[in-house]
Amino acid sequence: MPKRYTLTYFLLFFSVYIFSQNIQIDSLINASEYEKSDSIRIKNYLEISRLYNSSDQNDSALYFLRKGKICSEQLMNSKKQSQKETGSFLLAECYYSVALIEYNDLNFSSAEKDYNEAMQICNHLIKYSESQMIKTEVLKLKANIHSGIANIYIDKGYYSVALNNFLNAQKITDTLINNGIIPEKESAAQFFHLGLIHYYLNNFQKSIKYYKKALEISEKYHNESAIAKINSNIGIVETQLNHIETALSYLKKALKYAEKEKNEILKAQIFDNMADCYSKQKNYHNAELYLAKAMIITEKYNSKQGKIYILLGLADVYNKTNKYRRAKDYSDRALILAESIKSISFIRDIYLQISEIYENEHHYEDALNYFKKYKTLEDSIINKEKLQQIQESESKYLSAKKQEEINRQKLELAKRDSELKIKKTQNYIFGAVVLFLIVLIFIIFITLKQKQKINNLIQKQNKKITDSIEYAKKIQTAALPSEKVLNRLFKSHFVLFKPLQIVSGDFYWAVKKDNFIVFAAADCTGHGIPGAFISMQGISFLNELTLISDLTRPDLILEEMRFILKKSFRQTGKFNEQSDGIDISLCSINTDTDELYFAGANNSAYLIRNNEIIELEAVSNPIGIYYKEIAFKKQKFKLQKDDIIYLFTDGYADQFGINENKIQKFTIKRFRELLIEINQKPPAEQKEILEKTYFDRKKQSKQIDDILIFGIRY
Repeated sequence: MPKRYTLTYFLLFFSVYIFSQNIQIDSLINASEYEKSDSIRIKNYLEISRLYNSSDQNDSALYFLRKGKICSEQLMNSKKQSQKETGSFLLAECYYSVALIEYNDLNFSSAEKDYNEAMQICNHLIKYSESQMIKTEVLKLKANIHSGIANIYIDKGYYSVALNNFLNAQKITDTLINNGIIPEKESAAQFFHLGLIHYYLNNFQKSIKYYKKALEISEKYHNESAIAKINSNIGIVETQLNHIETALSYLKKALKYAEKEKNEILKAQIFDNMADCYSKQKNYHNAELYLAKAMIITEKYNSKQGKIYILLGLADVYNKTNKYRRAKDYSDRALILAESIKSISFIRDIYLQISEIYENEHHYEDALNYFKKYKTLEDSIINKEKLQQIQESESKYLSAKKQEEINRQKLELAKRDSELKIKKTQNYIFGAVVLFLIVLIFIIFITLKQKQKINNLIQKQNKKITDSIEYAKKIQTAALPSEKVLNRLFKSHFVLFKPLQIVSGDFYWAVKKDNFIVFAAADCTGHGIPGAFISMQGISFLNELTLISDLTRPDLILEEMRFILKKSFRQTGKFNEQSDGIDISLCSINTDTDELYFAGANNSAYLIRNNEIIELEAVSNPIGIYYKEIAFKKQKFKLQKDDIIYLFTDGYADQFGINENKIQKFTIKRFRELLIEINQKPPAEQKEILEKTYFDRKKQSKQIDDILIFGIRY
């Protein structure tokens, strides 16, 4: 049975902040307690976590990374732009370091999520950072993130996705090498990754070609850690080509460097692959001996991936020595581990191993069943369409350097086009509102001039005004998500929407972007036509930021909205300057992970679970100019079945009505109590109760504000 064991991790750059290995953890912890600089304290936490991780104390490493995250988020709230950017970058470093630990524990889902968190922060900094030094360090980190994501997809067996991520990492590396920021030796990783992908696709000659290019560069710069890994991988490929003596010579050379580097995990991998060579030579005694050596190390470091390979190796040896019961036992143990980490490539190889065991036992029906399972997974991993996609990806990379100038021009044109689209949309909205106001003023003027005429004529003119406002209502209604759209996005929901006048300063909004559903409820300055104008701008900003700029994190969207609104309305904070703004609750749901992200500007929201209310708190800042601006904060919750989320504006709670013969506000307290009372009912029934409660209490009182309540059942 062909074993597929190779190294799947090659770090492009070390973490930006690396201290000397002889610095003791205790001294770093003590130094951090008295350190006044937040950024240095966070860098200490990163180094402490790295040292704990290198000694296989992952719980302690994660503890200090959590402390690093908290300090980074506090630093992001600084008034100084440079400190905000440093805090953001260090937060991305923390997410990246957590992902590395999770990947080594084979927790692929959590690792990918944290890599993506780090990537989103990096993309934001590349776009908006004012520091060239920060941008450079962010590029290095981004290359590592792409490399980390690629390793996850290699282990899962999705090689085309892995290759695309490696190519993205390598493009960044090329740019940094060409600009003299990093040394040429880092380009070895490019060839290493290409060799890795071609090995998994069974293109062994091409794999060796790329590995030897990587080895040549690593030897030139005396990178002994890389030399060990590359020699080991060449030995694996030579094994698959049945060049056993050649394979053993490369593996022994790799072992010499691994022992020099004191890399125990690499030693275990080399022992396992040497066992594979001895097995092919039918020297089963040596094969079992080297597998035992590898197992001792993997048990010490609790490496699930290593255990699977060794269990497969033992199953292969016992199958070839006619010890079928033991072979089947080791295969079953390997399968349980492989299924626990959801690795398609592992499960595929185990199915083939079990098929061969059953065939040797003459259980042909079971052998055929497992071979069919193997073939199904094999075809899903390597098929013509994927091979073509991978070849196309590689060709694109190899020709990318020639296209750099063209690509740069295309990006610039795309950026200008995006800015023009936003400006054009704003101009259309502004022009439509101005035209509407001119028409309205003209109608009013004519009405006043004709005041002496009969009442019928006055009524006719009033009707024209109303018709004009009704037409504005149609424009606003068309901009809101239709019931059909909401039904497609949510399992069940309701919207209670009662404008104070014909048009409203409140609005609700929802879109789907990839695997995220983003939705909001907002309250704009003013009512009627002025409020409606700002609400149309708000809807436009949200559409542009999510659908064109690809943002899905609520806090980043609110930051961008604040920037665009201040720029569009020319708000600088000067006296007598208009200060229109938007209060908003903004959520996004990751439909893959059932995670809810929330950020609010002067507008909170509620999550009710098991009749308990959780308040999603907003930052006390509007979208717009404010005397003391602070960053919008992201909150995250794991959603459960039948959770219900309420977004709302202040109109319902602020409405006056008759209570015990007194005129009183409904209040936010009564509103919360009412939601707890009705939250388990179907959304349509909740809407009816909210409406009835409102009208029963309001009686003859006038409505004082726009009313909006947006409820979503998950």
